[in-house]
Amino acid sequence: MISKSKDLSFILIKRLDKAEKRNFKLYAQRSGSKENKFVQLFDAIDAQEEYDESALKSNDSGLTSSKLSNLKRHLYSQIMKSLRILYTEREMDIQYNEQLDNAQILYSKGLYLESLKVLERLKVKLKDANRDILLLQTVEFQKMIELRHITRSRKVENKMENLIEEAEEITKKVSRLGELATLNINIQGLYIKQGHVRDDRDLYFTRQFFYSNLPDYDMQEVSFFEKVFVFQSFTWYHYMCLNFPYCYKNSKKWVDLFLAEPLMIELDAGLYLRGMHYLLTSLYYLNDKKNYDHYFEILNKFAADYEKEFSVSTHLLHFTYSMNARLNYNILHKDYKANTLLEEVINKELDQAAFSLDAHRTMIFRYKIGWSYFLLGNFEEAKIRYRNIIQSTKEKLRGDTICYTKVMMMLCYFENQEFYTIQSQVASLRKYLNSNNEMNVANNALLTYISHCSKNNMVKDDKRLDELIASLSKAQKDKYEKRAFIYFNYLDWAFAQREKE
Repeated sequence: MISKSKDLSFILIKRLDKAEKRNFKLYAQRSGSKENKFVQLFDAIDAQEEYDESALKSNDSGLTSSKLSNLKRHLYSQIMKSLRILYTEREMDIQYNEQLDNAQILYSKGLYLESLKVLERLKVKLKDANRDILLLQTVEFQKMIELRHITRSRKVENKMENLIEEAEEITKKVSRLGELATLNINIQGLYIKQGHVRDDRDLYFTRQFFYSNLPDYDMQEVSFFEKVFVFQSFTWYHYMCLNFPYCYKNSKKWVDLFLAEPLMIELDAGLYLRGMHYLLTSLYYLNDKKNYDHYFEILNKFAADYEKEFSVSTHLLHFTYSMNARLNYNILHKDYKANTLLEEVINKELDQAAFSLDAHRTMIFRYKIGWSYFLLGNFEEAKIRYRNIIQSTKEKLRGDTICYTKVMMMLCYFENQEFYTIQSQVASLRKYLNSNNEMNVANNALLTYISHCSKNNMVKDDKRLDELIASLSKAQKDKYEKRAFIYFNYLDWAFAQREKE
């Protein structure tokens, strides 16, 4: 596993692929000898599995801490310059910024009309790409040139008036985009903090928070990204409120916007992938296999069409969302063995992405693999995955997943008839669930049942099992209590207990 070093030069070098490293070496040759100090430092850092500054200094007796710091700064600058050359061919936004820079250079040379021509051509491209913020910069630059210099534009009727009106309209769009982006960030932060709503009080607070911060908009007039941000914000809101039909409805509109404009998928694959993630997640919770299969196929086609052009960032997003979609697909189709076979691929990617993937993503993958082992009846393997989650997670962004991991661990004990372990731990688990506000009807009923059976050394109690099924059936229909069934299908498990001898 690559170390999560905080040294930026080390992290950047470890993120380079073979082509990028080769490009850097070619770029370095232009600036001097192959034996350049910063090239030697590049090779030394590249050879390390974990960042070790003392080892770097020991290779060169004259390399003090201050000199090494300056050399690393220079190395970082040279790597970024080499990447900029390489990525100019791949990333449209870098090309747009380069054209804006070219217009600035022409202007500084006194070539005002030539600068305006570059800006006018750039405007057309930016409008097609829905790049409103960069478009605003371009129009404001045009206004500045027209304001300070006498140009031929004055001879074109209403040229200046149209330019001013255009700038005002774009400013309004950018302002709305900013408000919608702020709403999305805030609603996402609220979800990370509290998770799904648990009662009427949570629902009231979430609804008030959302609608009081939702800016005014007209869907007939707003731009592409304004529409996306509107659908994104409503997707988040309904997801928090456990309203999965409406979550599906809005995430579908989000995805459909991109599917209608394939250029936008190429320009902002990350935002498209996020929309697809929530669309598939909604369908998974709705148990809608037909539509899930349809959009899962679209996601796979996206990878086939664009994977060769993925940046590292897009690759990580695609891995995260497509792997989650694959795990859910297998659960929907009851192919639990397929999930266990994915574990090696997942672990390899997690090792390589140690810098970038948060602990929560890792936790979810392991939880679902553990769940798959549980459903296959391999409770020892399930316990290993759950124990790893409980013991190794440092960044517990989502306490709810830890809670349900502990519940699943208790079910593993029960299936293995480890009744003494259950009796010794069930009280502390109840306390933990209460402290994390997760002692809901489903968890209470389940723990009551297995605790009773454990005390009496029974694998099942028919009367108590009927009571458990009745409680769970009622909870699953409750708009708040059904939240627990996202983490585990309690009813399927309870019905399976009836088949036991």
